[in-house]
Formats: sequence, C-alpha cells, structure tokens
Amino acid sequence: MKTADTLMLTISGIRGIIGDSLTPEIVCKYVSSFAGLQLSKHIGEEIILGYDTRPAVGWIKSCTVGALVSCGIKVVDIGVVPTPTVQLIVQNKKAIGGIVITASHNPQEWCGLKFIENNGIFLDQTNCDDMFACKKTIFAPHNRLGSVIEYKNAIMDHIDQILSLKYIDIELIRQQHFKVVVDTINGAGSFAIPCLLKELGCVVTELNTEPTGLFAHLPEPIPENLKQLSEKCHGNDIGIAIDPDSDRCVLIDENGCPLVEEYTLALSVHLLLNYYGIKQPVCRNISTTRAIDDICLKAGVMCYGTAIGEVNVAVKMVEVGSIIGGEGNGGVMLADIHIGRDALVATALVLQLFALQRQMNSAVTISQIKASLPQWRISKMKIPIKKGCDVNFLISKWKESIIETYGNTVSLVEDDGLRVDHQDWWVHVRKSNTEPIVRVIGEGCDQKRADEVCTRVFNEFMVLMN
Repeated sequence: MKTADTLMLTISGIRGIIGDSLTPEIVCKYVSSFAGLQLSKHIGEEIILGYDTRPAVGWIKSCTVGALVSCGIKVVDIGVVPTPTVQLIVQNKKAIGGIVITASHNPQEWCGLKFIENNGIFLDQTNCDDMFACKKTIFAPHNRLGSVIEYKNAIMDHIDQILSLKYIDIELIRQQHFKVVVDTINGAGSFAIPCLLKELGCVVTELNTEPTGLFAHLPEPIPENLKQLSEKCHGNDIGIAIDPDSDRCVLIDENGCPLVEEYTLALSVHLLLNYYGIKQPVCRNISTTRAIDDICLKAGVMCYGTAIGEVNVAVKMVEVGSIIGGEGNGGVMLADIHIGRDALVATALVLQLFALQRQMNSAVTISQIKASLPQWRISKMKIPIKKGCDVNFLISKWKESIIETYGNTVSLVEDDGLRVDHQDWWVHVRKSNTEPIVRVIGEGCDQKRADEVCTRVFNEFMVLMN
C-alpha cells in the first residue's frame, strides 16, 4: 500500500507505517495541533507523555517533545508504560491532556500516537476533527517555551490504585498462589504486568517480557498468535497475554486453550454483577460477544451497545453512570479507577473471580469458570481495502441483500457499519479505525455456526468489492 492508504487518522489517534506514512512532519503537525486544542479548552499547560517499546519510539518521542515544548507545554515524561497508565496519570495530575506513542496491536512496521483528554478519556470524534483540521496551533515565543520533567513512579501508582480497589481482596488472591504464565510480547507491559502478578502472590512464568519492542510473534492477542503461551500453560492455573500497549488482556486456560478474548470482559462483568451486586448499566461496543448481554439480562441490568472505539464506550459509560464496560477484544474498563481499557485492571478482576471460586471449590479451574457463563463462539476475518473502494457504499448494497434474504427475522444496527442480529447468530461489518481493512466479525451458538456466518459474509463482500 502507498502512503495515502496507510496513514490512519481516526478516533483511535494516528497510525502509520514507519518510513512511509508516519513521518516527522506528520508527528509534529498533529502533536502541535493537539497542544493548541488542549490549551484553548483548559487552564494549565501540563501534558503527560508515555510510550511503548517499538524501535521507532525514539525519534517519534523527540519530535513529540519538541513540538510540545515549542507550543509552551510542560511535558511530564513517564517513560515506557501501558497506555492505561498514561490515562490514569492524566487524571491523577489533572493535566490538560496526554499522548501515548504506540500503534497498539498493529504489526511491527507500524507506530502512531493516541491522544487523551484532560479527564483521562481519549478524544471524541468532534475533538479529533478539530485536531486533524490543525486550526488552533499556536507556537510560544522564546520566553514562554515549555519544559520537560520525568516522573518515574507512574506504574507503581497504577498498581497501588488497583490493589486499593474495593473489588480486589489482595490477601484472598495471595492465598491461592496462582501459577500464571504471562506473555507481554516485549511491549509496554513487560514490567507492569509481572509486577502486578507478583504483588498478588502469583508464581509467575514470564514469556517475552524483555521490553525490546521486537515482537516475538504477531502482536494482536488472538489465538493463532499465542501458540507459545498456550504450550506453556499446561500444568499452570492460567495464561495471560497482553497486546503491545497493555490495554487488552486475553486468557489461556490450564489446558492451553484460549478462552477467546471476548471472555475477559465477560468474566469481569460476571464478577461485578453477581458477586458485588452492581446494578448500574453495562456498556460494550457492538462487536462484543452476546454473552455480555446474557449476563446482564440474568442480573437484571441494562446493557448498552456503542460504535467501535474505546472513547465511544467511555462516553456512554459516563452518560448512563456505568461502573464497568469495555470491548470484546479483551478490553475491560472500570470507572472506579479510570474509564479506559486496562489490561492490569482486567488481570486483577479475573484473579479476584478465580480466587472467590477457589474459596468455594479448591479444585475449580479457569476453564470451568468460563464454562459456567453463557456460551457463544466468535469468528473474525479481515478484508484488505482496495484503493478507491467506497466501504460505506458496499455496506449499503450488502444491507439490501440482507433485508431481501432475511426480512424481519433479523434486526439491524447501523451505529458503525452494519450489525445484523438473528436469534442464533450475529455478524458485524465495518471499516477499521486502526488498519486499512474491513472487519467481518460473526458470532454463533457454536464455532461452526460462527465460522459459517463469517465466511459467508466475507465471500459476499469479496464479490461486491470486485
């Protein structure tokens, strides 16, 4: 793909391919615009900066710091940290914003930036539009330039706040001496996740926890990329996989079988609704497993769906007073600490549920706990977008065929692309915010049904695209 096709400017921030679409000019342009936007909205001049371990972070950090200082910003550099740590520190320090240098789950050749509002939540669509328009950039004169300071305790602040949560019984978890295998894919969680596990009394086997940024496998934490972790999990209690910027958490059971990324949120929601009696609504995006809806229905709790994008879930959580929400990609959001996907929070909540179950049955396994929840199976496919392809037009044509084929036996959700809901399955088609692809996600009552639905829609779209 050429430069114009790989520079992604969305509510997920900026992502591009190093040496191609992501250049110093692009970084300086949008970082300066973000600085101007935040200065125009808030009183203050402090922006929190964190980053993952990708090799390109060095030059991107230099450009980012230079652009911020030139705008009169006081940069608080908190180092290599998980993305949610930046969100938390923005909130704690009452900064006017935050920037994370990362491309999250994108492949090795990508990098980018995520932009955080003063409340610790990512910029919404309106603010992103303003930032990308670059209308509010103002550079400071010589006597009002910014500065840079370092803050080295951010990760421990994050861990301490998790351990202080009312949902976490530290001693109960420590008594279990859980045997945990963790794979942080040489990313931003390489120190934070093992440290949290050890604080919780776990016996930890570490895989790929050297923060080199040279990923040991493809970075998206989906089953086909977690074979090394799966093999190591035999004889242990649980495996935990994190994506490069540590906002997604995926679980492997004691037999080396992935629980599938959807069930990290399901287990966390089950914990809060059924063990802590939470009655506030739950929010999730519309590409998330139906198991969340089933858990909420059984507990008598409202479940809201949103367009894809963490910020959309976050905004809805604030609107309806939700305590827990997230995305089916392994992203758990807990309002008691900060409203953002957080792999550290997800890890602690899952271990708390596991410990409570072990208290009742010392032999219970994580696979048995997962089996006690509503069972759905998901399938996910990607379609590369051809140059000049109008994805929205293709979705509208596909919608026509869906209505013709299924009539009123399905319901349609058009908040983000098109999701089609049948009583036995659902499928969602949308343009990705983070890669130049169309995502096709389908779920059924068993894996065969999920794969069939997803494959059928994939083939239908390939025909339309050609």
